[in-house]
Amino acid sequence: MKLWSHNFYWTSETNLWLYSSMYALFIGLPLPAAAEASGMLWIAHLCFLLGIWLPGPVAAHLLERFSRKHIYLYSLAGCLLCTLLVPYADRAADLFVSRGLTAPEESSPLALLRLVQGLCYGMALNAGNTLSVDVTPSPRRDEANSLFMRTGRIGIGIGLIAATLSAALLGPAGTYYFSLAAGTLAFFSACLLHVPFHAPLRLSLCSTDRYLMPRLWPEILNTLLLAAVPGILAASILQDTPLPLSSPTAHIGLWMAGAAGFLSALLLQRRKAETLSPSVRTLTGFCIAAASCLCLLPQEGHMLSLAGLFLLAAGVELAASGLLHCFVRMARHSQRCTATNSYLLAWESGFAGGICLGIHRTGSAEQVALCLALAALLLFLFFTRRHYKRNKILQAH
Repeated sequence: MKLWSHNFYWTSETNLWLYSSMYALFIGLPLPAAAEASGMLWIAHLCFLLGIWLPGPVAAHLLERFSRKHIYLYSLAGCLLCTLLVPYADRAADLFVSRGLTAPEESSPLALLRLVQGLCYGMALNAGNTLSVDVTPSPRRDEANSLFMRTGRIGIGIGLIAATLSAALLGPAGTYYFSLAAGTLAFFSACLLHVPFHAPLRLSLCSTDRYLMPRLWPEILNTLLLAAVPGILAASILQDTPLPLSSPTAHIGLWMAGAAGFLSALLLQRRKAETLSPSVRTLTGFCIAAASCLCLLPQEGHMLSLAGLFLLAAGVELAASGLLHCFVRMARHSQRCTATNSYLLAWESGFAGGICLGIHRTGSAEQVALCLALAALLLFLFFTRRHYKRNKILQAH
């Protein structure tokens, strides 16, 4: 059965541009001068992260009560509208003054806007994840899950690289324009979807369906720790190089080294698919990610930094793919979307939380990332792997 159908292609492309748009703002989020001076950037990002979790309890009800494509389109439109309003968030304080009210803190309108954007983004992720399963034949859904999540990780890389290049060429505003362009592409890609009819189910307003599987907490914690490692390091690299970039070529070279590592991990998984079990793949990825943090510790050699990012991308891709396999295999009947959405929430929380931690760091980000990578490795080695082997339900094809 064909996997890359018309609908699956446009679902994956929408996911790619959605990630690119949202993660570009982690680089060049326009801020009021007072908020930037007071270090409120990480609070705006934390509000975005909180917003991702908010629609989860009612997501299943909405996706059964209304058209899934419409929910997806409205969520994408909400993300795009919030991006459009970001530069004007600080001016909202003037409205309070004009009405005789007390003006809020400079960062409050921006934090509220990022909260709403996170809510729309969380709903879009949930709807897109559900649609990617709906449009895929049952025998190919494992592969579809892997490809759909991978397009998200590719989107993160595209967002970081393209936003950095845009800032180098056009100044800080370039990142904002790229985010708008990517968000627009995501919306129009979703418009080309044709969602097949499904019989609606009667669900309660609030439930954990298509939201979270608490019994997967070891896998969720492992994914969160893994995603935090590249988040912290990305924030560290971006903070150490002010925008606009004085030497964009060297900075882009770092991201390209990461892209090469990601592609190497994909090639390894493709050629060794039959011999690399999920546990071996995940364990190998954690080891490589921990080793990459050692290469990225403060040192003089530029080549060590390139090697560190190469290993980081390769290790994170191997471990993330293996952990997704664990989530899917732990799902009971009709729980695939719930399991994969739990994976998405853990990944988003880890990566965005890592960026916030990297921005607000007081010590070496590389040392913090190394500690988290080692903690994730030990957790998987001594607990998560045993939990998965003891409780997996679906059998490998």
